[in-house]
Amino acid sequence: MESLKLELKKRNRDYGIITWKLNQDFEVKTLLGNAKTVNIEFNNKVYSNRKVDYKYRRIPFGKKRMEEIENDFINLKIKKGNLIVS
Repeated sequence: MESLKLELKKRNRDYGIITWKLNQDFEVKTLLGNAKTVNIEFNNKVYSNRKVDYKYRRIPFGKKRMEEIENDFINLKIKKGNLIVS
């Protein structure tokens, strides 16, 4: 199972989005399989049909859920078709 580590900045927390850098674009596309939407699993809840914006390299996640993450980094994994945020 492949895992990807992304940095969280103030912008991510303010707008409630998961973003990645340009040099991580290929890794994210391979992890997600170029999917247009993903189901995100966070704290044992599944948030379905989150649109993946490859042009601006972001996935909307929710401001309140972003504030629950205390670390400066998140790990993304694919398990059972869901994108797991930890």
